[in-house]
Amino acid sequence: MKSVSIMLIILLVTILTAYEWNEYCPLDYTIYNANFEFENIDILCTNGLLIRTDDVWELYDYSGLIALNAIKLDDENLLTLFGYGTNSDGVYRFNLNTNNFELIDWFFAPHFLYYSALDSRFYLGSADGLSRSYNGINWIRDNTFDIGSCYSMHNQNENFVLKNYQAIYNWQYTETPNFSPQEDLGLLELDEIDEASGLVASRMYANVFWTFNDSDGDPVIYALNSSGEHLGIYAIDGITNRDWEDIAIGGGPDNSQYIYIGDIGDNDSQYDTKYIYRFEEPTVSCNQSPVYETIYGAETISVQYPDGNHDAETLMHDPLTNDLYIISKRMQPSPTGHDNIYYAEFPQSTSIVVIMEEVGELDYPPALDLFGGLYYGATGGEISPLGDEILIKTYTHVYHWKRHQNQTIGETLQNDYNSVTYTLEPQGEAICWEPHCNGYYTVSEEPTPSYQSHLYFYDLNSWQLANNYTFVEGFQFSSDGTLYAFMPGNSYSSGLYRSEDLGVNWDVCFLDTNLSSLALDCYDNIFTGWEEEGVGFWEYPMNDPLMMNIGLEDQHILNLVDFPIIDTPSILACTQSGAYFLTDYTNAENYELPITNYELQNHPNPFNPSTTISFSVTQTSSFVTLDIYNIKGQKVKTFYPSLCHPELVEGRGKSNQYSVTWRGVDQNNNPVSSGIYFYQLKVDGEVIQTKKMILMK
Repeated sequence: MKSVSIMLIILLVTILTAYEWNEYCPLDYTIYNANFEFENIDILCTNGLLIRTDDVWELYDYSGLIALNAIKLDDENLLTLFGYGTNSDGVYRFNLNTNNFELIDWFFAPHFLYYSALDSRFYLGSADGLSRSYNGINWIRDNTFDIGSCYSMHNQNENFVLKNYQAIYNWQYTETPNFSPQEDLGLLELDEIDEASGLVASRMYANVFWTFNDSDGDPVIYALNSSGEHLGIYAIDGITNRDWEDIAIGGGPDNSQYIYIGDIGDNDSQYDTKYIYRFEEPTVSCNQSPVYETIYGAETISVQYPDGNHDAETLMHDPLTNDLYIISKRMQPSPTGHDNIYYAEFPQSTSIVVIMEEVGELDYPPALDLFGGLYYGATGGEISPLGDEILIKTYTHVYHWKRHQNQTIGETLQNDYNSVTYTLEPQGEAICWEPHCNGYYTVSEEPTPSYQSHLYFYDLNSWQLANNYTFVEGFQFSSDGTLYAFMPGNSYSSGLYRSEDLGVNWDVCFLDTNLSSLALDCYDNIFTGWEEEGVGFWEYPMNDPLMMNIGLEDQHILNLVDFPIIDTPSILACTQSGAYFLTDYTNAENYELPITNYELQNHPNPFNPSTTISFSVTQTSSFVTLDIYNIKGQKVKTFYPSLCHPELVEGRGKSNQYSVTWRGVDQNNNPVSSGIYFYQLKVDGEVIQTKKMILMK
């Protein structure tokens, strides 16, 4: 329900100017968008944010930047997208209590900011492609769309559509990702890598991976690229490799990017203290010649479990909190067992021993050694760079968990899980996410001289090409799943389009130039805006939109927004000189009908029991039909006033004036019900004009 202040304004203005556009904000600002997610706070996007509380409007600007959109982040904060071509364009957090803006991330030439409640993700389209965020703060690029601008996005239930540069893509979301079969990227070039127990992909340097050898190996990490090519050996000064088992990557102190090494192996449960080594990720290029360097200044986080000594092979870093997690292995003898989840909160001390907190158990099926029948648990795992998905590997399976809003990792691992695509590797322990969450990688140890380590990839099946020739944008779904969009500009194909198959095929609703916006209200009424001509209403089977411009003449429409007023169909027009709303527009007096040389009209309107439909046609040899449709688009009745035989035309007046009388009956002369009807004039089979009338009984 909207705030009381809006309702009072609506009631007062409706009395004075019923069925006309009404001024929503008394201030003359260019309005680009609007947000009505908060109970008693209304937000207009302009050169800053124009916010009303307690019937008072206040402007909060940030160096005059233009706000393209503002989305609710939480009860106290907005995500604001600033755009229109400045060096400061990007996503900012606006605090509604302090009224301060905080930069989150820069984006070049952004186009949209969108939130999907289905997968709890924010999406941003820009000239650089598509970016995603789980919490609105940490953003990653979707490398499926890293070339070419992303202009528009929308979803209905699990169906997503995206306009990327010159093509349209769709995607059907599933909570469990669908990974492609294993792809062998190549042999690890460096022979020294023979017991690769952990793997991470750099999030700072493209196409760079880090791994190491476990069990009394040298205290070094190895850099390689996605072809397995050797990039360098990096010795870590001042630490030892007692039993390194896993590697993680992510934030830490001073917002730097760190590599974490988990010296957490303990086959005989003999070590009271385990060690996590932390150091800043060194600079590396995926094309560099192999180097040998030393990393200095590594920090040691000493940890103990609260319930004794355990073996473990899984270390994970939470990118949303910088907390660290260890998952144990082989907690009980075979044939059954379980894994414990331990947690160390950020910031982790490097001066005292950290007693980790047990936050749950894993209940996935235990993995058994196919040869010895022994129980084994988690051998590796990683939280996605977005922070909303987890992959955990055993020797035989890869399991996936989806994180829901405001869940900890311990809580997430109690959610339902699923086994995802994986091909068995001998002694396969290591796993990591692709840095844009578009798949995962694994690497194996070399359990026998005849088996050499390879890097494998499992691609995530997500966006699929739907159409590469229809240049539409401004996607909007109706409740029946029909997708609407408009083609801007002034080409011969500009106009409103609709698709019944998620953007693969498109039908023309009407053709017109310089469309600038599109919106559907709560009842699926379709509104289109023009750069200079105001707002039109379109509904099947209308051939042309009906202009609805009383009080909004000659306005440049920048955006149209569904205006939430208690179950009443309403729409808000964002213009170059303010915001205007329209409500209760089911009355025909609200429409400013277009005038053409056909002079199609009916009188009276509304009517009961009959109305006369008149028109003018100058081509005396033409064949004319007049069809009546109900609001569902079903044909009710057809008239045939043939101009080839003028004596058959009802009510002939002047030489080019004709009329028919509709008495509210269908083709079988059965009375029809009250409601909205459309009458459509066709000349020689071509739709000329469609208009609306109301039968009131």
